[in-house]
Formats: sequence, structure tokens, C-alpha cells
Amino acid sequence: MNYYLNSELIREKFKFTSSIRHNPKTELEFLPYNTKFKEAQYNFREVVGEFIRLVGQKKLPEDVNSDDLVDRVLNTIDFENMNQRSVFKQTIKTLFLDENNQLYLFHPKTLYYINTVENENKKLAIFLYNVLWNQEEPLAVENIQESSYDLMSELLFKSLPELSEITEKPENYAVMLPEISKLFIQDFKWLVTKSDLFTLQVEKNYFLLLFLLC
Repeated sequence: MNYYLNSELIREKFKFTSSIRHNPKTELEFLPYNTKFKEAQYNFREVVGEFIRLVGQKKLPEDVNSDDLVDRVLNTIDFENMNQRSVFKQTIKTLFLDENNQLYLFHPKTLYYINTVENENKKLAIFLYNVLWNQEEPLAVENIQESSYDLMSELLFKSLPELSEITEKPENYAVMLPEISKLFIQDFKWLVTKSDLFTLQVEKNYFLLLFLLC
């Protein structure tokens, strides 16, 4: 498939004669955001979560509610008394939930369970997936490197909602610079072989990537 740019229409829509402005409401939508970028406009953790699910062709059937998750973990354990249950509940929250009551990103698998609530975050994730992953084969980040879970992590993973597979790939944006996609895929596949590094750096890397794209 070949793509062509209508330079005259671009000049007209983007007002080259006055001041160049990107307007995502026009029929020529190059980027899923305005040039006047506001940091509060996007939640980058949500963008990363949706992007990782798209790369792995996974779908989160329901939003992860931290209170429900903790209760599911507790329900898999038999306690002698309620005091033990209360102490263990606090231990789980300390180990796995951050100050915003969200799941810590301590393992590549946890990236799948970042809730992506806002539609704008989903739209940006689709854009990044289309132009960077560029129809590459699905890659499941949790299978890149064998990891030995401790008992507490195992209890948590068993209590997380089961992911479903998706077969349809969103194709809203065309790739005009495939060389960039190729380099990104090479870097991404190298990074996921470093399990701990990948988990710690992936959100920061996408923040930097989005800043460069803006």
C-alpha cells in the first residue's frame, strides 16, 4: 500500500501563510494531540498500560480495583483470627500498592494491569502502537524472561483478572518513517530482555518519547 501527501491541502489546512498550527480536528490528523501540549492532559502510566496491551494483543476485561484485588488475595488464605487478616492486609498494601492506591510496577506482567480510563490516553497509545510497532508480531512482555516469583507475588498474580486475547489490530495512523519504527522495535526488544530495567524505565522512556514527538 502506498501513501501520498497532498502538499497543497496541507498548506491550506495548516495555514502556512500565517502561523503553522496542528489542529487534530481537521481531516488531516497527523498527531493525536495539540501542539500546545499540557502535561496534565495525559496520564502517561495509562498510555503505557494500553500500549503494552496492544503490543501483546491483550485485553483487560475489567478495571483493576485495588480494594477488590486485596480482598481476593486475602480470600485465598485461611486465618485463625481477624487480627491476622488485618495485619496481612496492611502488608499486602505496603508491598504492592503505591501512595495513589495503584499497583506498583515491580514486574513486566504488572504493566498489563494499568487501568486506562481516559479516551485521550487510549488514543495516544494507539498512535504510538501504529507508528512505532508498525504491524510487528505481538510480543508478550511477561514471557521474555523467566522469573521466579516469591510467595506474596504469586498470591497477587493469581488474584489478578485473567487477560483475554484480541486479534484485531487498530490501524488509525500510517507510518511515514519506517526507519524510526525499526529502531524503536530493536530497542524495545532489547529492553524487554532486561526484566528489572524494563519495568523501572518503560514509563519514563515513553514520557521522553512523547516529549520528543511533541
